[in-house]
Amino acid sequence: MTGFLAELGRKLAERWFTLLVLPGLAYLLIAATAVKLGQAHWNDWHALWDGFTALTEGTPDHQNSLAARAALLILAAIPLSAAVGALAQALAAPVERALCGPWPGPFAPLSSRLTTHRETLWNTADLAHRRQNALADAAARRHLTLTQTARQAEREAARAGAAGSPSTGAVQPAGADAGEGVSGAAQPAGPDAARAGRPSGVRADLPDATRSARSSAAPDSAAAGLAPGAAQPTTPASSTHLAAAQAAQAARARAARYADIAAHHTGSAAAQAARRNALSLIRPEHPTHLGDRLRAPAVRLGAEYGIDLATVWPRLWLLLPASTRDTLTATRARLDAAFALGGWAVLYLPLALCWWPAGLIALVTALVSRRRAALAAEAYAELVEAAVDLHLDRLHSRLAEPRPSPQQGRALTERLRRGL
Repeated sequence: MTGFLAELGRKLAERWFTLLVLPGLAYLLIAATAVKLGQAHWNDWHALWDGFTALTEGTPDHQNSLAARAALLILAAIPLSAAVGALAQALAAPVERALCGPWPGPFAPLSSRLTTHRETLWNTADLAHRRQNALADAAARRHLTLTQTARQAEREAARAGAAGSPSTGAVQPAGADAGEGVSGAAQPAGPDAARAGRPSGVRADLPDATRSARSSAAPDSAAAGLAPGAAQPTTPASSTHLAAAQAAQAARARAARYADIAAHHTGSAAAQAARRNALSLIRPEHPTHLGDRLRAPAVRLGAEYGIDLATVWPRLWLLLPASTRDTLTATRARLDAAFALGGWAVLYLPLALCWWPAGLIALVTALVSRRRAALAAEAYAELVEAAVDLHLDRLHSRLAEPRPSPQQGRALTERLRRGL
């Protein structure tokens, strides 16, 4: 037990020295520089060095007084540094309110206007995101419909092609048997036709050129199995196959166009969602992004699970594993340290009235504080949502019915009191 207390005291001393004394000593040095140089001689480093040597050097007959003065300075500097560090830690709460909002008092109208402006921007981006999503869904549905239409047309084309193939029994053309019968029937009987040597079916009263053309066409028509002067046949199966193939090709082309349209609107919706989420993951309720980011877990978890995070969290915390609690505690400590750094920026700011470079120190410290706070808040909010997502069922099962009745609770209280 003694060793544990000694180790605890050592860690507390280290933490006190690191967080309070060292930053406080740096602040005291900057304050002494500001008072020594002032605005008129802000870069007179020789005067600063002369002042430092006057404190640390002396004549041999005044060594004792010099040592005493140095000891007094050290003894005074340590508690004064700790006091300044404690003041900076106390300013962390106002800095958190300033970085998160809403702002009280005379800054309330400004806070309300900024919140309204951020909400307007958020609503515009959210509306654009929803519109692009709707257009993408409509184009995707049209793409699906046209794809199904193309597949149906391809199946019809395949059936029509199979029905018109020779292996399935095509229409028998007018071949030698039928054609020869007709040709033979068309030949006139008599010695005149035989003597003229004309093909059957060629009129004798036509001119010689016409008779020659008819005579040359007659064998071709007969070879094709058609009557002279008849048109080439077109089967219904081939017409259906051609029409179905053309419809399938047109449907495929339109489906590809709608696929491109859907992809374009999907990309636009993602861009609008990123723009909206850059403003806030929820509808803005604070004048700053940091305030809405810390508020987002309660709103998002309430919408998903219907819980009040402020009520559920203390009970859920007791059921979390030790490693999860340690991670959450460390992340929250980084967030608090960022706000405390903002407190140091507030303390450095008045020194700019005496020495303007202190204003630059305050500005850099404030920017670093804001950046660290944003990163720590992002991590802390994500961890809170993850802890609820993973362990809310444990809390629900622990609080499930049946619950102890009031009579059982009173009896347990009397038992624990042991009659007192």
